[in-house]
Amino acid sequence: MIILYSADRGLVDRWLEGIKLLDDTRLVTDRAALERSVQRGRPAVILADLQAPGIDDVDGAVDLCRRHPDLPFLFLSPRPEDSEGLRLVAAGARGYGNRYMSPELLRKAVGVVRLGEVWLGRQLLQRLIRSALPTAAEEITRDGLSMLTAREQEIARLVADGASNKRIGSRLDITERTVKAHLSAIFRKTGSRDRLQLALLVKSGGMVASDRASINPAT
Repeated sequence: MIILYSADRGLVDRWLEGIKLLDDTRLVTDRAALERSVQRGRPAVILADLQAPGIDDVDGAVDLCRRHPDLPFLFLSPRPEDSEGLRLVAAGARGYGNRYMSPELLRKAVGVVRLGEVWLGRQLLQRLIRSALPTAAEEITRDGLSMLTAREQEIARLVADGASNKRIGSRLDITERTVKAHLSAIFRKTGSRDRLQLALLVKSGGMVASDRASINPAT
């Protein structure tokens, strides 16, 4: 299910044009309605208008992310700014873009977030990598990558490729429980806090064999 969070009916109609047939949709127009909706089941994506009642601005969106860190928010802004996007990604948002993006691009963005990946504009993505890698260099040494077993390196590459635990298990013919156990060991050895930081470390360390990015740039 995809939740559309906006009180702008014209905007919602535009969004629906892009995501029709992609999944069941549910419209909520304020924060109380959103809270009730997510209590009934976890959505695949929450497409959220930054001007929606109950969000109103980036501070409201950050608060929403922190209160629901497990929910896949894709925030769309009428005037996207890198600084705004960085705050949202740091708070846990799974995507950020222009609320008026084309229906075709919106469909792609929603599809990316549904797969557990992150959707960002190219310029914002570059800023994120530049800001994250120095931190990673301070907190994580690349020696951690050399400590990984062959199987752990394989899983780390797949994480950097954007694969979910289910997809990794299917690819390697192992259970999701085994994947999670390997990931725990990988995080411990590399000092990575999460999949995003691991992906950045893997890419900076030259371990990625595939040309597919785990953080998808908007095109």
